[in-house]
Amino acid sequence: MTFINNSALVKTIQSSVAVFTVLLLGWIFSSDAHAAACVFTDNTNNTISVGCSISGTAGVDNGNLTISGATITIGVPGTPATLFFTPGNSIIKGAGGSFQKAAGSIIQKQYVYYTDSDNDGYALSLTPTYSTTALGSPYKRRYLMTSVASSDCYDSNANAKPGQTSYFTTNRGDGSFDYDCDSAQTQQYTATNNCP
Repeated sequence: MTFINNSALVKTIQSSVAVFTVLLLGWIFSSDAHAAACVFTDNTNNTISVGCSISGTAGVDNGNLTISGATITIGVPGTPATLFFTPGNSIIKGAGGSFQKAAGSIIQKQYVYYTDSDNDGYALSLTPTYSTTALGSPYKRRYLMTSVASSDCYDSNANAKPGQTSYFTTNRGDGSFDYDCDSAQTQQYTATNNCP
């Protein structure tokens, strides 16, 4: 039986594994691979100068987006995402600005709407509607909403909305007096007096 000294082959393999491990760890811990979620502010121009990432659908409603000296990562392999900006606005790539898109990810010009039938700034559903064309009532552009974090509890009465502090003598339209959307019918006066 003959044994071949494979120490040179073993050292080459070990060296290759070490280089691969360093490259893999560098990618895992790089700013683009695990960048924080992009944060955008509606109704104003936004500048991104630190790498960030997008999952799902995100962007600026009624404002320009400038990316300078950073990379916006849109989606990840197997999970595409959408970066949007609204008609009448632009995305501007400044010096060193770039986009890294996973397969199927897109950059799209579109409007973002919520249904707000009573026009109080709160939507009954927090799920937006995206459209490449302008929509009329009962849709309202996201930047015009009071909040897209709290939903309306009754979208047929503008007085019924999260944070309402007034009291009303008639029900809101569906038999309920829950005007502040806390799932309770809060009364202004609860004490009773015995009148002579």
